[in-house]
Amino acid sequence: ICQVAAGKVSPPPRSHARFPLAIPVDCWSDEGRMVAATEDVSAGGAFIASPDSPSIGSRVRLAFGPMPDGSRYMAYGEVAWVREGRGFGVRFVANLGLRVVLRRASETGHLALAS
Repeated sequence: ICQVAAGKVSPPPRSHARFPLAIPVDCWSDEGRMVAATEDVSAGGAFIASPDSPSIGSRVRLAFGPMPDGSRYMAYGEVAWVREGRGFGVRFVANLGLRVVLRRASETGHLALAS
């Protein structure tokens, strides 16, 4: 990690392209419900910006949106990491529709949500 930070070694490439995207997200875990927003998303997961975070390893249910057309995307995931006071990363374990949209975006370089 220190060598990556010093610029001596490149970090491994990500499995999925990330897209900056700020949309509302409702998050449910065993620790309760929170309303937050995404900062970026990929076909593999999302960064959820929030001053509060579920514990690492927590299973979460996410409802993204509403989108411009009023639709919502549901996903299930696991909290992979936490940045205290800033937010947390979720690794998707299942999502309904969102992965298709994000994979298409990875291929085209354009994120097209319903409008």
